[in-house]
Amino acid sequence: MRDWVPVAVIAIVFTAFCTAFNLATPYRKPGILLHQRNPDRTPVQVQDVGAPDERQHANYVSTLMQTGQLPVLHPGDSNLYESYQSHQPPLYYFLAAGWCKVTGSDPANPDQGFPLRLLSTLLGVGTLAAIFLGARWAGASLPMAWASCAFVLMPMSVALHSAVSNDPLLFLLCAWTLALAMKGAKEGWTFKSALIVGVLTGLALLTKTTALALVPVVVVDYWATRPKEGATKSLMALFGGMLVVVPIWLRNMSLYGDPFAMKAFNAAFTGSPQASLFIEQLGAFPYWSQMVLWWTARSFIGVFGYMDVFMFEGMGMDRSNALYVALWVVLAIPLAVGAVAAMRAKETKVAVVTNALFLLIVTLLFVRFNMQYFQGQARYLYPALAPLAWCFGLGMVKLSKTRATVSWIVAVAFLVLLDVAAYTELLSGFARRATG
Repeated sequence: MRDWVPVAVIAIVFTAFCTAFNLATPYRKPGILLHQRNPDRTPVQVQDVGAPDERQHANYVSTLMQTGQLPVLHPGDSNLYESYQSHQPPLYYFLAAGWCKVTGSDPANPDQGFPLRLLSTLLGVGTLAAIFLGARWAGASLPMAWASCAFVLMPMSVALHSAVSNDPLLFLLCAWTLALAMKGAKEGWTFKSALIVGVLTGLALLTKTTALALVPVVVVDYWATRPKEGATKSLMALFGGMLVVVPIWLRNMSLYGDPFAMKAFNAAFTGSPQASLFIEQLGAFPYWSQMVLWWTARSFIGVFGYMDVFMFEGMGMDRSNALYVALWVVLAIPLAVGAVAAMRAKETKVAVVTNALFLLIVTLLFVRFNMQYFQGQARYLYPALAPLAWCFGLGMVKLSKTRATVSWIVAVAFLVLLDVAAYTELLSGFARRATG
């Protein structure tokens, strides 16, 4: 049990900051975006100034609770602002609707957002457990597993786990799928282990289409090791578990003409920032470097609301940007050291390939998305939260050398300071935006 004490400490700190972010972020409240301007240079007014897409996710839950049926995305709907998440797979929303009934909360009530947001925090604690166990199942030391857990305290991670969204459930399912896949690779696949990984992959696909990145990863992981039971039998279990998502794909084929509802999504988002427009105005290199990369780098650490509340912005944006760069220099060191150490570790080769492949596919999906729409938001990379955490934890241990047992404490202390800075900015930043 003592092995879990640092994990419990990190979970308590994580829950505390998620609660603080939850309370500091407006729920279904109008306001202004200070860093976005109308043609007359006045700030853009919005119906909801809090967490991005949160209102629409909550509307999905509300519709499910009121009608007992899944909503349908109509690209030409005059009320598209309220319903543009209606194409999403339903697993999170079923879970959230049940949670709201248990807690007696109404997702459409501006004064009752806390309980539904709390569900995301609890899912984050589950992801924390997967990160710890995945590291141990892959053969990592206790200090490395503990330091990996600390990564969930990244301010952007805390913000995502204190908002209404299907992302936290996706993060949890991806983390557990990868952890159990590594376990299967190390101990040998059985019918049971293959079935569990297959079901988790299917549930992830039932949460968000980004989970497609898991499919080639678990297949490669499976073929990289010899099953303890018959290859055909365990392979059938692996793919059989994924069948849980098929009914929704058939529904989407009937409603939207494709299993992932991408046609309806693209038709509904014609007014979103188009990458082609920015490339035409700026050029390809400035678009990818100055916009996509720069915005993504900052939001990886933490940019809140509708990409409008920046850390340290009270000090002025020049200093804020300089501090983001400095923080990335600090973060890049353990991530780079961890990546190099992982590539050199022969005994965990399959685990390294599993996580590197998943991170690569998630990144390629993100790049593909930004080839069509400008969405320089690191939350689209956070499905790979667990692989990034394992890389960070390994780097922290390598840097600590003989003091590896305190590496998790150093990581927690550093990220807690960032969370305090982010929370302070949330209080003042949203106060300014909510009042106008």
